[in-house]
Amino acid sequence: MNVSAIDASLKAALVGVDGLADIHVFESLPSTNTWLNEREALPTGRAEVALALHQTAGRGRRGKTWQAPSGSGLCVSVAYQFDAMPEQPGAISLVLGVAIGRVLEQLGAGEILLKWPNDLVWQDRKLGGILVESSARGGGFRVVAGVGINVALPAPFTLDSTQGWSKGPVDLATMGIETTIADLAARVIPAVIDGLDQYAATPLADTMAAFNRRHWLNERPAELDGKMLRCGPVDAVGRLSVVDMQNGEQRTIDSGDLTPIAWSEAS
Repeated sequence: MNVSAIDASLKAALVGVDGLADIHVFESLPSTNTWLNEREALPTGRAEVALALHQTAGRGRRGKTWQAPSGSGLCVSVAYQFDAMPEQPGAISLVLGVAIGRVLEQLGAGEILLKWPNDLVWQDRKLGGILVESSARGGGFRVVAGVGINVALPAPFTLDSTQGWSKGPVDLATMGIETTIADLAARVIPAVIDGLDQYAATPLADTMAAFNRRHWLNERPAELDGKMLRCGPVDAVGRLSVVDMQNGEQRTIDSGDLTPIAWSEAS
């Protein structure tokens, strides 16, 4: 399906989605998040979408890249305007992870787990990720949420964003799910917009409980900044509870890129 066909299909499928101002579909962009970040601010409660079949400078957290051959994955970003900074904006990626996990399960993916704070996991392999960026814009607070999901990667293929994942990436095709970029986007985009729209209206603790039910790192060891940690549940505002495995110190962290490790490496 070419760009014009995807554009027409999406606009037809998403007619009537509350808050959606416009959709832009591209053959290639450096980054859909960057493109939206350079746009003018939207009215409060409105969303704008950018989708690219290929990103030449796609970004993940902590400077990692997200690049895959054209048409092999969903690369879509949603810009959304809040009237003011919501409480605990750092938890937005967790909320969206829960929403996208439900979408994928409706497609037949089986159980989708979430690696705190922003990765989609299937059977210990990375299926996708979420990059949330925010800024004060237009007298309010602008959030741009980028979503990357592997649809049909060529084999063999590795992604920079799956460094530290012993089992590497996985795609929907390997999971037995037949879908198109247009169909997947038509399901993911409304879920993201609804998640952002409801963010301030839904008690965060309820969604964090839903995150904990999908929490892939819970009771697993991980490395962060050279320290070996045992991960626990997230709290009511999305902070991850951890125990330092060297000194037993307990604390919560609100950001960080944890590398999962085997128990044999944690001692």
